Order: sequence, then structure tokens, then C-alpha cells
Amino acid sequence: MKRKWKSSFALIAIMGLTVAACTSQKAPAKLALGDAQKAVVMATTSDTKKYVPDELQALQSTIVGLNASYSIGDYPSVLSGVPPVVVETQGLRQRAAQKKETALKELNAQWGEFASELPLLVNTVTTRVEVLSEAKRAPKGVDLGAAQSALTDANGLWDKAKISFDGGNVEEAVDVARNARFKAETAASDVKLPLRTPAMAAK
Repeated sequence: MKRKWKSSFALIAIMGLTVAACTSQKAPAKLALGDAQKAVVMATTSDTKKYVPDELQALQSTIVGLNASYSIGDYPSVLSGVPPVVVETQGLRQRAAQKKETALKELNAQWGEFASELPLLVNTVTTRVEVLSEAKRAPKGVDLGAAQSALTDANGLWDKAKISFDGGNVEEAVDVARNARFKAETAASDVKLPLRTPAMAAK
């Protein structure tokens, strides 16, 4: 009986030490979890959402898991899981910045092509429309009205694209310029003007 009593006492003592250890880790775990959550919030920017969305979502899921661990008292898992999260948030912002820089270089290259080719395209089609407008009878299948309307749209869109570019919104500028090119090509089709496909057309 004495030996059994000693074993029970030892077990209770170990359990007490375990509980005490867990309790002592609760405050540090809570503090660490708060730091991790703040780090993820700071890393949740328009750039990380756009350029590294999957990695950001993975971090957010990790935070959910750490919260679950904390709620059941698994403080060691929280304390060991927080540091990698904080480090990853820093890397996340860096990778997003790198991808953004690469994307901007590509957009600027596309803009340069639009800037050199689109005005020429519009002028070529405009000249064709003017020549056909002076003719007594337009060739079969030519729709001057549609062509003039499409050219008006193309010029308006190109002006808008240049404003966006000058304002620093290169992505919007390229998108609008692409629409302007489509309108100019539509006008060319309306007057049966064959065009060589620009190199940028595939982009």
C-alpha cells in the first residue's frame, strides 16, 4: 500500500509540474501569437494579395491553426510555430516587391510598343477612311460610318491611356491601350484595310 501511495503521489506531482509548466507558457504564447497576427496583418497588402496570393493565404491558414492550438492549451506548439511565421511575412513582402518590379518592367516594355505603333496604326486607318470618304462610291463591304465611330473610340481610349501612364498607372494604361488598338483594328477591318499584325498583338 505504501508503494502504491508513493506512486500515486509521484504521478500527482508530475501532473502538477506539467500544469504549472503549461500555465507558465500561456502568457508568452499569447504574446507571441499576437506578434504573429500583427506580422501577417502588416504583410497583407495590395501587393502581396496580387503577386503572392497563395503564399499569403497559407500564412493566414497557419495563424488559424496557431489560434486553435492556443485555444486547447497547446502553448509549446504556438511558441514553436510563431517564429517561422514572422520570418515568412518578411520574405513574403520581399517576393511581392520583386514580382511587382518584374511585372512593371514588362508593362513598360508593352507600353513602349503601343506608344510607337498605335499612333501609326490610327493614322494609317484615318487616312484610308478620309480617302474613301471623298470617293463617289465606297467599295463593296466597306462601312465608313462604323470605321469612323471605331476611330473616335480608339482616339478617346488612347488619350485616356496616356493620362493613366502619365499618372503612374502603367497597368491601366496598357489595358486601355490594348482596347484602343482593338478599336483601331476594327476600323481597319470596316474599311477593308489589311494590316500586318504588330508584334505586340500576341501579348
